[in-house]
Amino acid sequence: MSRKMKSFASLTLMAGVALTPLAVQAVVHGEDYQKQVEATMEQFLDVEGLVIDTDTEQWFDEDWYTADRFPAQNDSSMFMPDAQMSAAQKAVLLFDYLEGELPHARYRVKFGTDFPYVEDAPATPWAYVEVTRFNLGPAKHEELSQYTDSVAALEEFGAGPHVLRRFVFTPIQGQVAHLVQAARAELDDEQAQTEQCFGQSCLSLDELLGTVGNWEEVSVPEFESVIPTSTQAAPRNQTPDEVAAELVSIHIGPEYGEIVESVQAPEPFLELVISKNIEGQDLSVTAVSHQGHVMDDAISGVWYRRMQAAGMTPHWERLLQYRRMER
Repeated sequence: MSRKMKSFASLTLMAGVALTPLAVQAVVHGEDYQKQVEATMEQFLDVEGLVIDTDTEQWFDEDWYTADRFPAQNDSSMFMPDAQMSAAQKAVLLFDYLEGELPHARYRVKFGTDFPYVEDAPATPWAYVEVTRFNLGPAKHEELSQYTDSVAALEEFGAGPHVLRRFVFTPIQGQVAHLVQAARAELDDEQAQTEQCFGQSCLSLDELLGTVGNWEEVSVPEFESVIPTSTQAAPRNQTPDEVAAELVSIHIGPEYGEIVESVQAPEPFLELVISKNIEGQDLSVTAVSHQGHVMDDAISGVWYRRMQAAGMTPHWERLLQYRRMER
């Protein structure tokens, strides 16, 4: 194993009692389980260009647990305000916390899971989440400057690089998604130009269509598992992390879903693209998601589109892709 990677055993000891269940997993499930988890994490994080974060336990301090970030937190509760937060929502929220928010950005989220096999024991789920955020502020500024001279300064549109972060989560001691490890990389403009978001450039200011086909308007249930992360009064647009939580929940449920047998961890089976204040003049958040490797005899893929502007009720559409049946 690369020296950049922490061993599974050392991970269990880094934060003392807080990580004891991971140590118990290694002891109870044996060396094969430990090796399997280590190998998958190494495949996901020990990649050229990525820098392993070594201080992740320091991220969750008083600067993280603020009333502005968790307005619904209950100070009398024995649980932390992010205890029930899903892996997808926590990954996007962590990203903006670590990098700082941008007014005009596109987030591409790739989501994969693993349920390491242990004989005669329940499988413990792991989530492998990649978040790439593209800063479209400069492009938005350039576009508006073509039509008017009264455009705010470039700095007002957001400064910062294109960044990719990877996160590994697992449930532990009351946390639906406990962060185990993470890594980071920056993309220069040339690299970002090559990145695709459902067949379109991730840097495009155009609306992302996802795919063509028979989209139908659908009603969606209330997303009770989504943790509010904005103090802005209603009506408001949902934040990118809230939208990520909604999309993952509508595809696989609020946590880790079920075992996906046709994909090998840490490869993703679910992808989301969330665009914040990119199209049009109104404040907006639009999103497209695609779930492949669907465990269904008839359906091979599920797409959703979510459109919201100026705090109005989101508009949802769905497209089902069917398998070709042999005659």
